[in-house]
Amino acid sequence: MTTSADQLAEARAAVAAVDLNAFSRADARIVLDIEETLAGLEQAYSESSEGTDGA
Repeated sequence: MTTSADQLAEARAAVAAVDLNAFSRADARIVLDIEETLAGLEQAYSESSEGTDGA
């Protein structure tokens, strides 16, 4: 079973693999914003699940 943390990491990796040169500057900024948001969610999830057994 895939955990939420794994799903966030996979989504972030997929966004990071996007070729920003294929986009306009404005669209590339949106992709970067998405990557930053996913990173923040990943961090928040990690901090919120510290000390738990993951259940």
